[in-house]
Amino acid sequence: MDLEYSWLKKRIREISGIDLNSYRPEQMKRLMDKAIEKSGAKNYVQFVKSLENNPERIQDFRDSITINVSYLFRDAARWADLETVLTGYVKQRGEEATGTGGTSESVSLKMWSAGCSIGAEPYTLAMISENIAEKLTLVKFKYHILCTDIDNTMLNRARQGVFTEKEAKEVPTDILEKYFVGTGNPGVKELETSSSPYFYKAIPGLKARMVFRNHNMLSDNWESNYDVIVCRNVMIYFTTEIKERLFHNFGSALRENGILFIGGTEVIFKPAEYGLKNEKAGIYRKIQKL
Repeated sequence: MDLEYSWLKKRIREISGIDLNSYRPEQMKRLMDKAIEKSGAKNYVQFVKSLENNPERIQDFRDSITINVSYLFRDAARWADLETVLTGYVKQRGEEATGTGGTSESVSLKMWSAGCSIGAEPYTLAMISENIAEKLTLVKFKYHILCTDIDNTMLNRARQGVFTEKEAKEVPTDILEKYFVGTGNPGVKELETSSSPYFYKAIPGLKARMVFRNHNMLSDNWESNYDVIVCRNVMIYFTTEIKERLFHNFGSALRENGILFIGGTEVIFKPAEYGLKNEKAGIYRKIQKL
């Protein structure tokens, strides 16, 4: 079986570009078994042949091995911590812009939500950013969020900015009413079979801040000079070696004093090796160039 699985990993990488060795083996084997069962193939060989003969199924396969469990303001206490840290960062950027110690009304932030799934994290980040601008009365405050994932189905849904009642249950009522419109009809293909009785659609002004793009963190090029990078509950599925590479890349992609926000259970044990320092649970600050 180990030889068969090794062969499968080799062929999957050749066909789809996905390196299954980057993921924890016990996790990936379970996901692969589900993908193969869903495809109707009886074994690894049949599954590989189905991908070779039907290239359109390759993206379906990529989608099937991603983890998509998320909701708005997941771990609300951690998001509150991020808002506190980010508020201080925005103040600092504003003071740097004026050069006088006062707070500039014009601040622009470059943000990235990596592994954004259904869009819960970037939309939460947008609501927090709007709240910071309001608190600091930054009338010319600008921010843009790059939202990436390898799952096109989830990216298409995230673009719509529609969430089920359950996925919106942690959003404070006043914020939910301010940035979302309730509806009984989601108008989104990916939610047509949802059992949710009610849905929430993000207002256009919130969606306008975002750009959605298919991106594989393990193989595609990275941009740099980010003020904020959010990548939560993604790295727990990777091997230690891959995590270390990603931590290094995150450190390199942030601008000085930039913020990395990861899951509460995802700990960077030696952050200084990646040019980072720990500020709060799951929150790291870029302290030096690498």
